[in-house]
Amino acid sequence: MLRHNYMRGKRYLIGETLFGGMSTQLRDVRVGTFGNFHQISWKYAKCYRSFAENVIWGGACRPLRREYMRRECMRGEYMRRECMRRHKLVEHVRSVSGQSNNANGGRRPPPRGDRREDDTEVKRRNSSERKEQLEEEMKKLHEEIEKEKGNHKKVLLLIFTCVVSVYMYFESYDPEFFLYDIFLKFLLKYVDGEMCHDLFLLMGKYNMLPYDTSKDSIYSCTGIGGLNFINPFGVAAGFDKNGVCIDGILKLGFSFIEVGTITPKPQKGNDKPRIFRDVETRSIINCCGFNNIGCDEVTENLKRFREKQKTDKLLHRHFVGVSLGKNKDSADILEDLSYCISRIGKYADYIAINVSSPNTPGLRDNQQSERLQRIILRVKEEVDKLEESNVVGDDVVRGDTWVNTSKRKPLVFVKLAPDLEEGEKKKIADVLLKTKVDGMIICNTTTEKFNIKNFQDKKGGVSGEKLKDVSTKFISQMYNYTNKKIPIIASGGIFTGKDALEKIEAGASVCQLYSCLVFNGMKAAVRIKRELDHLLYQRGYYKLEDAIGKAHRRGG
Repeated sequence: MLRHNYMRGKRYLIGETLFGGMSTQLRDVRVGTFGNFHQISWKYAKCYRSFAENVIWGGACRPLRREYMRRECMRGEYMRRECMRRHKLVEHVRSVSGQSNNANGGRRPPPRGDRREDDTEVKRRNSSERKEQLEEEMKKLHEEIEKEKGNHKKVLLLIFTCVVSVYMYFESYDPEFFLYDIFLKFLLKYVDGEMCHDLFLLMGKYNMLPYDTSKDSIYSCTGIGGLNFINPFGVAAGFDKNGVCIDGILKLGFSFIEVGTITPKPQKGNDKPRIFRDVETRSIINCCGFNNIGCDEVTENLKRFREKQKTDKLLHRHFVGVSLGKNKDSADILEDLSYCISRIGKYADYIAINVSSPNTPGLRDNQQSERLQRIILRVKEEVDKLEESNVVGDDVVRGDTWVNTSKRKPLVFVKLAPDLEEGEKKKIADVLLKTKVDGMIICNTTTEKFNIKNFQDKKGGVSGEKLKDVSTKFISQMYNYTNKKIPIIASGGIFTGKDALEKIEAGASVCQLYSCLVFNGMKAAVRIKRELDHLLYQRGYYKLEDAIGKAHRRGG
């Protein structure tokens, strides 16, 4: 009977511990079954109930559940043995009491206070020992659970970190990855302009820039003098002066890049700081002064790029131009240009003559019609010498000399300043037509500050959004002055597809970006190409070439 009562009580105890839903009636039955002794143990079992619910149904591992059940059984076995011992003790006391009654004439012996006190002390001591034992076991179980939970947290954190790392690794190859915008805002606000520029070039040098793997629209293709551009957007001179990350920049989605400006000898340029930005107006003022590592070192960089271009499918249709200038202490610009062309000419798809930078003293004087004519003729002569060195009898072995994309002699472009007078522009147009130059880049930076507060005390040339209208007007004028015969490369204030289309409708064939890349970051080329394609379709142009000079035809 005692065994039966014990098992029934144990069943109720475990049932309430596991499911926590035992009614008051069942609890009374269980307490009545075990008697007063189990009313003491019930306090500890009830303490375990809420804890067991968290352990068993709160996500703990199976070994801990088994350990918990084992300890419950051990406590039940202890309780059973204690019941048996107490039962025997009661029987013994009754038998002893019965003998004492017979000895005293049927009367019970007088109570002994000291023995009762001893029994009470034993009970209290046993109760406190059991309580301490249960508390110790509970404490150990708590520690094991917390340790297991800590391990679970570490595993979950590791898994989360791995997932995020893999996601960022693959998404980082997308130029429109959202983290690039966050990083760019931080750089524009807190980091010096030239330091940001150097950081970008460093990322490109070690292949840390994203790739634009999307296919360019066939309707936005255009060409200048045999150079067929897969899209009308390139990077202006001054961004990668030394050609250290040509491939990285081109893979952002551009069809060409202009390296330089390069001088025969290495040149440190003007003192730092020399690049300043105004985020509100999206404008830049710089007074760099042709800082570069020299023609010979840049030539080696171009050699390495051309070797890489042979095996990289993302680069095999991209063009590289070279902007040439003179050293600050040089007296003869013709000799400087001749030296550079003889070294780097065969690696370039086009050569841009920079006679319009405001940061080199006396350089803009070379835009005078007579000087400009001598410079252009000398440059074309040096380019022709490169081709003559490749003639064997009546045959021209093009592949041996021209280590460029076009596999032909480089075209000759002239880069002009926007601060010219109307009469000077007409004279320059006549010179360009007379010398049959292959194209003109309009325009370089301007000395006009446009009332930008941050630039009033700075020296140098201003580029960016404030230059947009000046550049568009200059393009339209030169397009008319040259009778639409000389292709134009637009540069200055191009940030959106709408800005680019305005330049193209004014007479430009392709566009160069600089400030757009600074303020829009990695996504600059991808976004502006998408916007231009949408506008061409929206305005009914079948292809981009149909839009060139459209503003003049519309006006007529």
